[in-house]
Amino acid sequence: MHIAKTGEPVGVTVQMEIIICCACSTPFAATIDFVRNRRSDGKSFYCPSGHSQSYTDNDAAKLKKAEAELAQYRTEKAKMEGVIKNARVVEQKLGEEIAKLRGDLAEAKKPVPASDMRAKIRAAIEAGKATYTIAKELGVSVNRVNGVRGGMKSTKAGTPAKEGEIPVKLPSTNPIAAAKAVVDRIIAMTEGS
Repeated sequence: MHIAKTGEPVGVTVQMEIIICCACSTPFAATIDFVRNRRSDGKSFYCPSGHSQSYTDNDAAKLKKAEAELAQYRTEKAKMEGVIKNARVVEQKLGEEIAKLRGDLAEAKKPVPASDMRAKIRAAIEAGKATYTIAKELGVSVNRVNGVRGGMKSTKAGTPAKEGEIPVKLPSTNPIAAAKAVVDRIIAMTEGS
């Protein structure tokens, strides 16, 4: 091993990278480690004429850009999760409303038990409602057999009732007897339900 003495020339090898100034085109050199560090951190350095140089496409800039993209993604994700949550709430409410409406529809399609029908008829008679009005409120069409009374349509005796109609022979002079005839006929029809 050779140790250099004072005043003796020493040989050192340093790897350098040539850089050309972006402002004045002056070529100059910097060590490879220096250039690697500036590319990584993006810090400024200067050419021999004093012009500022920097690597804008550096690791720090890439990191900053990636972090900004991640933050934007997280913000959009949070918004979408909120929209999805709201959509689920709306979907649940609509499902509950549909279930309720289906239940109401199924309940409406159920035949009214005879006891309920009788109670409704008695309440209507006690309130003094006309026979035709009672039948209409109960959803029953009354086909009067013998003549016109109270605006009801008359048919000839022996004419068959239309579907959903209750053929009743009504006394023409006594409204109580007419109401009782309709009630008795309706009750007779609902006995099987």
